[in-house]
Amino acid sequence: MEQEYDEGKKRLLGWEIMIHEGGRGVLVLFIIGAVLLTFGRGLEVGGPFFSSDTFTIVVIMGIAIAFFIHFGYIWLRFSSFFYIIGPRHVIIQQGILNITRVILPYEKIQNVASTANFFQNMLGVAEVKIDTAGGNPNKAEGIIPGIKDYQYVVSEISRRVDDAKRKGMSSGV
Repeated sequence: MEQEYDEGKKRLLGWEIMIHEGGRGVLVLFIIGAVLLTFGRGLEVGGPFFSSDTFTIVVIMGIAIAFFIHFGYIWLRFSSFFYIIGPRHVIIQQGILNITRVILPYEKIQNVASTANFFQNMLGVAEVKIDTAGGNPNKAEGIIPGIKDYQYVVSEISRRVDDAKRKGMSSGV
């Protein structure tokens, strides 16, 4: 994906990460629903006013409501997430109620890498992790989850880090 990176443009995450993140919740809801429908039908929960068919409908409606709440939360979470590859630093902002903004100057970035699990590989997305000098060695300071053009983002940030370090060395810093 050789393209000129639009300087300072906000980059949002794609639908792929919402599917990846939402998949875990859907799996949990499916398991809960299967267990309730399998074992709950034999229980006389509500006596004559709450039949087995009514129980099935209530379980299915409860799972549907939980499904929409879950995906609504994921949509809000990822629609409020963006990153910017600027001229002097990378900015990563996320959060709905508690907004967190991380500014990573190129001069301080030590490593840029991408990782993907099995499901992310299937969707063609990866997580970009940015480590800085003086940061926690076990946790990246900047994480951009589930982006489709991750190879380009890693190479673009790496190129800018190299340029910043070259400028720093030539200026005697």
